[in-house]
Amino acid sequence: MSHTLSIIICTKDREESLKDCLDSVFCQARQPDEIIIVDDGDLNGSEFIELIKKHGIYCQLFKKDTPGLTRSRNLGIDRAKGDVILFLDDDVSLDPGYVEGIMKIYEADEEGRIGGVTGVIRRDYRPGVQPLLRFFGLDSRRQGVMLPCGIGTLVRDGSIQEPTRVEWLTGCNMSYRRRVFDGFRFDEALGGYGWGEDRDFSFRVAQKYELWATPEAKLVHLEDPKGRLNPRRFGFVETNYLYRFFAKNIPKRLLNWLALAWAMVGIVLKNVLLLLATSGRRSRIGQVRGNLEGMLAIWSGRDVSS
Repeated sequence: MSHTLSIIICTKDREESLKDCLDSVFCQARQPDEIIIVDDGDLNGSEFIELIKKHGIYCQLFKKDTPGLTRSRNLGIDRAKGDVILFLDDDVSLDPGYVEGIMKIYEADEEGRIGGVTGVIRRDYRPGVQPLLRFFGLDSRRQGVMLPCGIGTLVRDGSIQEPTRVEWLTGCNMSYRRRVFDGFRFDEALGGYGWGEDRDFSFRVAQKYELWATPEAKLVHLEDPKGRLNPRRFGFVETNYLYRFFAKNIPKRLLNWLALAWAMVGIVLKNVLLLLATSGRRSRIGQVRGNLEGMLAIWSGRDVSS
């Protein structure tokens, strides 16, 4: 059975990246039925609407006065018409078979057990970083799983050879059946940047529906630095928001608490080592400072649930 597809792209001040992302959508072997852009910046909306319509794709564009990723995602959901809704970050580039690979999973699922599907990301780590992350329980050889500390492992290109069930979907490319949103919404209490909103949403969805990753849908996440948090604030959310997710979703067993504490040590040590080994020391110092401030906020009870 054929399904219709809506793509939602939430964007802020990344016009060039958004153009490149859309170019990769236009090159798809299977085109979406609709593209929705939710803008928190100063995008030239008419230019992008014309560009999308030239490719025969229905387009909606919405501008918001108050920035916020989770609000933008929920707004897009309310406006989308497709049977499947695919969220893309504005700085990803899809391989031409991405959409076709995603939709094949849904259309082969006649019983409707699968609620969400993601692709595989081409990503490399700096030498030595991945073993360090695994030592501190921040990464795993198992792809797409939720670790005891509350960190989710990415599904990387080459890590799976066939469609594989996973425990969460990463926000740069995650898709869901429309009916999933009858019972689940993105948590707007996470605030403007909404770091970890993908884990929070998809992990809750996984308690009711199956989530899958397919190697037939490949992409690159370019991680455009524009519009991202400053290093100190990112360091804060790196530790503080991990705790928020853990407190909200992970069973409170002793081993899980120990895994969280060990992971916090690993996050700080990783950033200290990168501070010593790479350029951009000022930003790394800010990130480490933010890590410690995030942990202090957890201890004191400040900025934990707001």
